[in-house]
Amino acid sequence: MIPIAAGIALTIWLDSYLNQVISQLKNGLNFPQIIYLGCTTLLFVILSIIPFSQDLTIDNQFYVKGKEIELYEYLLEQPKNTLIASISKESDNIPTFAQRSTLVAQEYSLPYHTEYYAQFSQRAKDLIQAQYTSNPEEVNNFIQKYGIDFWLLDLTAYNPRYVADKELIRQYDLAEIIIYQLEQNMIPALSVTIENCTVLTSKRIVLLPTSCIQNELMKFTQISG
Repeated sequence: MIPIAAGIALTIWLDSYLNQVISQLKNGLNFPQIIYLGCTTLLFVILSIIPFSQDLTIDNQFYVKGKEIELYEYLLEQPKNTLIASISKESDNIPTFAQRSTLVAQEYSLPYHTEYYAQFSQRAKDLIQAQYTSNPEEVNNFIQKYGIDFWLLDLTAYNPRYVADKELIRQYDLAEIIIYQLEQNMIPALSVTIENCTVLTSKRIVLLPTSCIQNELMKFTQISG
């Protein structure tokens, strides 16, 4: 409602101001009025240009700069219906910079509507549990249920401190049990696939195709058996 109200107020002000300017132009402008009109016009032009120029933006405007350029380029080459599962902060940027869908992302965890948020919450819980479970079958079931094509992980995803700090995990009260499991040296099934399945990596993230994940988990299950 605030942007709508601001737009209405701005329109009313502009209408009044333009009518005043037209009236002054008809009657002739004196020097102070010319200065005022010129300064007002210049200010309006500047305020109109700044939001559309990256070179003129300032930090407190909350513009986001995508840093994982190789990730975006790689995903752009994938089919348009590609779906990525991730609780990484980078998942917020994928729909914008890579133009591909994510199952969930912290950016979208807002309760706009009860049915929307119920579906989002279920997806988030299933994803978190699948990422940290030691049961390979649970990981496979998650991939098949949602039709996941890639899994994006932070390199520190299996560090207890990462879990404790991750808002998406804490908001569903899952942090304590996951931290306990990690501290008890329980090995998450997904973590054993990282070495052989990574198709892209950077200083912060790794990207795994789920086809490879499923194959590796099958081998892991057979070896464990």
